[in-house]
Amino acid sequence: MSWRALVDHREDLLAGRFSVDFVALGLRRRLAGDFGELLAHLAPREGRVEIDPHDLPDLDLGPGGRRAVREILDDVELLEDLGLEPQLDCIVSYARDERGLAVPTDVCSFHADRADGELDTWICTYIGPCTELLAPADARRRIDDPARRAGLLAASGLAEGPTFEAWLRDGSFDLHFEPREGALPVPLGVGELWRLAVDWPGAPGPPCVHRAPSGGPRLLLLA
Repeated sequence: MSWRALVDHREDLLAGRFSVDFVALGLRRRLAGDFGELLAHLAPREGRVEIDPHDLPDLDLGPGGRRAVREILDDVELLEDLGLEPQLDCIVSYARDERGLAVPTDVCSFHADRADGELDTWICTYIGPCTELLAPADARRRIDDPARRAGLLAASGLAEGPTFEAWLRDGSFDLHFEPREGALPVPLGVGELWRLAVDWPGAPGPPCVHRAPSGGPRLLLLA
């Protein structure tokens, strides 16, 4: 069984269960809306802007743009019905971690998400470069590299032990990964709606390791 899969029906996307070997499930689809028209209305000059999806119907759009709005709102309704709070972002560029630490922690670094209770990450790129995944077997925690760990230890001013481990966790350094030699990242498809496994107490398997693309612009729904 592969560590990821695509399904053709929303019911299968909702019913899928993650496991030790299975961490990503997506809905295969081709959306018909003109998301480029939305980008032209929404994209900032640089950086990222969060958009209230419920304001989208107020935009002056052509038929293709209005179709794109309906498709986004359909996804928003699905996620809200699941008790989630979906966020729509228009991103030209991402802020990068420029602290010079041995392990950068921005979203363009391969990372996993963590939650206090059972939760999945939901993601859809409507237009632009897509999120990339790493197979669990291809991902290695950056803090397990002796040189990187030594650099973080020096930056923390602590000694090896429980206090340092807590410092690593509080800074999310333990959630960042690098590809093993020869590993190939897998880009998600434009318009596909994905569920990604998260690190939470009692999770049945590992979290899905992923990263944001370095370029843009992109229109992204995340929950």
